[in-house]
Amino acid sequence: MSLGRGVLRIDAPRRDLGSELQRITGVNLTRIDGIDVMVAQPLLSEVGMDMSRWNTKAHFSSWLGLCPDKRISGDKLLGKGTRHVVNRAATALRLAARNLSRSRSYLGTQYLRLHTKLGAPTAITAMAQRLARSTICRQRDGVLREPLPITIEQSLKVCSEAVQGMKSGQPSSKN
Repeated sequence: MSLGRGVLRIDAPRRDLGSELQRITGVNLTRIDGIDVMVAQPLLSEVGMDMSRWNTKAHFSSWLGLCPDKRISGDKLLGKGTRHVVNRAATALRLAARNLSRSRSYLGTQYLRLHTKLGAPTAITAMAQRLARSTICRQRDGVLREPLPITIEQSLKVCSEAVQGMKSGQPSSKN
């Protein structure tokens, strides 16, 4: 909440809104990387508590305007991109996706990989869609299904243990 040495952010909440949002919704959306209270609040105010309006995660992403949209007529591509939807929830998720560039988590590394491969706008939209799918799973089922909250250090540890196991094992001979 502070910028350092006692300087408070202007938009920082004065109370603990995380526990209030968890009390109201029954789930803690701030456990998802990139989503904090300032993202969860407009998301819940726009979307509401009833997630049964959307049959699937894809329907929810499409309602937010985060899905790819190819306009085709007579086998000719007229345009591509995403639909232009004015939605505060989609804007909040895009800001959360942009803030993943500073995160040292699985989502942060995935954002950086997409950013170098596809560019910033496409990476932000893709990660916002992934965050939207995570929030609907979290809110509908109360479980965090995707993505796994793993840090870079944990993934490097798992990889190094796998490599050590491969080195110590005997090579299998095919006869």
